Amino acid sequence: STLSWSQVSTGTSHNVAITTTGALYVWGNNTYGQLGDQTAIAKSAPIQINVGVSYTKISAGFSNTAAIDNSNNLYLWGFNGTGQVGDNTTVNKSSPVQIAGTWSSITTKSSNTIAVTSLGQLWAWGSNASGQFGNGTTINQSSPIQVGSATNWNFVTAGGYNFFATKTNGSLWACGYN
Repeated sequence: STLSWSQVSTGTSHNVAITTTGALYVWGNNTYGQLGDQTAIAKSAPIQINVGVSYTKISAGFSNTAAIDNSNNLYLWGFNGTGQVGDNTTVNKSSPVQIAGTWSSITTKSSNTIAVTSLGQLWAWGSNASGQFGNGTTINQSSPIQVGSATNWNFVTAGGYNFFATKTNGSLWACGYN
């Protein structure tokens, strides 16, 4: 049978997609475990991972992946050289690692992750070399740190060394490499 897709995100050389029923599929390069299938073997066609969990949001980074399930749980896996998985390590992960909290928006790109909690708080982790966390430092973080104290964030997206976020009042904010 043919699958019906609701979202797709592409990394440098891997892809992640969600079906309309919330099933999570991955394919492409898997050198760093970015497919989350507990291997480092590339897949030339989509394979389902985490069967039984329904996903609502995804983001593919350089060689890492992030997903939020329908209970607002956040999972990350793949390349973790600057701590972008957020598990307080810099060791690559070939299967999803859950990050504590409830989450509503996620973006992961070349070397960092930015996310919004269900309470509207903005969090960041991974590389901060270009000041992309917006916290006035360039210190990398291998676990999530809150950026500011605002509770009205609702969406994030990132480029290679910067990120953009919107607030519930419709304002747009940006940090990082300029």
